[in-house]
Amino acid sequence: MILEDLDQVEDRRIKLRGKRGKRGKIAPELVGTAEDPDIVRSLGRYIRPYIPALAVSFLMALFSAAAKTGYLFVIKNLLEPLFERGKGVPLLQASMEAVHALPNLRAPADITWLEPVCSTLNALLMWPMALIASLRVSWETLEPLTQVKWAAFGIVGLVTVHQANTYTQKLLMRFVAFDAVRVVRFDLFEKLMQLSMRFFHANHSGKLVSRLTNDLNRIGNLVVDVMVNVITDFFTVILMIGFVWWQGGGAVIVAVALAGVLFVPVQALGRRIRSKEGKNQRKMSSVFRALSESLAAQKIVKAFGAEKLEADRFAEANDQFAKGRMRSAALQARTEPVVEILGAIGVGVFLYWGGQGVLNGRWDGGSFFAVILALYQTVSSLRRLSDASTKFQGGLSAADRVATLLHAQPEIVDDEHSVPLPEFRESIRFEHVNFEHEVDRPVLRDINFEVPRGSTLALVGHTGSGKSTIGDLLARFYDVNSGRVVVDGHDVRDIQVDSLRGLLAVVTQETVLFSGTIATNIAYGRADASQDDIERASKAAFAHDFISALPDGYATRVGERGANLSGGERQRIAIARALLCDAPILLLDEATSALDTRSEKIVQDAIDHLKAGRTTFVIAHRLSTIRDADQILVLEQGEIAERGSHADLMAREGIYARMVSMQGDE
Repeated sequence: MILEDLDQVEDRRIKLRGKRGKRGKIAPELVGTAEDPDIVRSLGRYIRPYIPALAVSFLMALFSAAAKTGYLFVIKNLLEPLFERGKGVPLLQASMEAVHALPNLRAPADITWLEPVCSTLNALLMWPMALIASLRVSWETLEPLTQVKWAAFGIVGLVTVHQANTYTQKLLMRFVAFDAVRVVRFDLFEKLMQLSMRFFHANHSGKLVSRLTNDLNRIGNLVVDVMVNVITDFFTVILMIGFVWWQGGGAVIVAVALAGVLFVPVQALGRRIRSKEGKNQRKMSSVFRALSESLAAQKIVKAFGAEKLEADRFAEANDQFAKGRMRSAALQARTEPVVEILGAIGVGVFLYWGGQGVLNGRWDGGSFFAVILALYQTVSSLRRLSDASTKFQGGLSAADRVATLLHAQPEIVDDEHSVPLPEFRESIRFEHVNFEHEVDRPVLRDINFEVPRGSTLALVGHTGSGKSTIGDLLARFYDVNSGRVVVDGHDVRDIQVDSLRGLLAVVTQETVLFSGTIATNIAYGRADASQDDIERASKAAFAHDFISALPDGYATRVGERGANLSGGERQRIAIARALLCDAPILLLDEATSALDTRSEKIVQDAIDHLKAGRTTFVIAHRLSTIRDADQILVLEQGEIAERGSHADLMAREGIYARMVSMQGDE
């Protein structure tokens, strides 16, 4: 369960990664949780459905590497007719000598069961060599010019087949990456919909958007880079080393040394890059946050002439991200010169050593040139692997962030004993309820009251007194720290969450409308509602007339957050939405406080229709709207300071009476 900033969780995991015990063990209780240093391995489950495609890509990578090695065989045979015809040992004789030089495996005399195994291995080793010798016989019968011609055709053919193979492989891996990212993005969004309000208070939406967009795209690129480039280049290095051993014998030591030496600095740089890329992604989250806040609050920005302030704030976040990327880029840029310089040293050493062999007649020119090309190809593949390694570390950093969010567990969940509550019949009680958002900062203290079915409870008090928190606890957006919230004799923690919230309809001061039409917003939560149902609810909310007067009527698009409508119009749509839900319990959170007098009168009439026959909690700012409430609770610093009807509280001449007097509502 994550109820804090995701970045703090990731920081702890990174520290744990660096403080493993012997043999890399971690505490068993952390395995599989968001604190697990190796949490990224859990993303492997998203790859399993694509194992067949990955297997095909694996074989295609092997084919690409084999094609690259095939170039060298063709080039060698293209050069041999030009440089070696009539010199030294005939090619056929050399081929047969290579066949006979193979070791003959024999089983010890006392282990008879190994004899057939050794015979099989000898046959397996003999057949490829015999096949090659046979091909060499056919090749040697050709004229030198014909050999050159066919070798040239062979190179063109290999390149064509190789590129067609690579093109197909990239398309296949793009499909795997796009589809896997699609599935992960949906799971992330679904996870977010399940998380508690505490989680969203601790994590800005910009940070979460960054994980669903930028981080997931990096992971998709990682899949393509690994399967298309990394595996192909890895196989290429292996096969090139094999070719060098085949042609140059001891020269393979140079190739192996290159492969080993080059990856020491690359891996060291990779670890640093992963750490810096993690910080960069956080800076990208800050960019998303500054962008989303500025765009969502354009009216306030323009009203206060704060365009320059917002531009400066965005510039700061943007500059910090750019500087972070430059530091990572500087690290990444170091890998290529390191690889190239060390590779050049290795090739230079071989040129000196092999060149002496050619001059002394120990080595033929065609083989020497082919081995030079093989070493060059090895260095090129190692350079690409080093570049992929740095990208891989950045991808792992993004995978860390995505895995953290995937492992966040919702705070408010049903347990195995939860029961459905299909209808509300009796009453709602708060019994000795205490609640705090942060330790030692209580919001509610020992709250006790009962609301019978069909009655209205009004909650009044100064800002921060805990009024809205009572509604939040009833809807179980949070759980109490102690005490109970009881509906029809059931603790809300024992009621299935969907069942409980199905009993509630909410109208808030800040009306939330979603992009789409007026009809879809009214029917939000009631996908099965007919047009007649929508219009009936609109009429009861006094919204039908203004909607019908719009050019597109109920098909009118409301704009972002309902920007195309006035405050009163948005509020009446929200009331129509609550009416359509037809829930027995109604939460009104300062539903008219932001409206002008005319709009308030219309909306208040709509609310009166909405309250009829329902159990209502009214969080009131304008006290004139709650005179008829059956019970009024006056909250002061999280405690019930006064309770009673409007008349009782006015007669007491206490806090409530002073509040009414200040508003001039007597």
